[in-house]
Amino acid sequence: MMYNLFQPSEPIDTITFENALCELEVIVDNLQQGESSLHDTIAAYDRGIALKRYCKNELKKVLLKAKQVSLNEGIQPSGNAD
Repeated sequence: MMYNLFQPSEPIDTITFENALCELEVIVDNLQQGESSLHDTIAAYDRGIALKRYCKNELKKVLLKAKQVSLNEGIQPSGNAD
């Protein structure tokens, strides 16, 4: 399935993490195939960068939330067994 420049899945501000990750995987697969036009390749690359940034920010939020919950419960988030 080639990335369709004219029909991005969803706007970045409304996409879920799971959908962003799936779309990013499709874009990476298509870029690795190298069969798209230069214009489509650049558009897909730009969309991929935006999706990567979004996913990274979402993961940072989840990690921060997990640390906050752990600290509130008195759990050390270091991963060491006590």
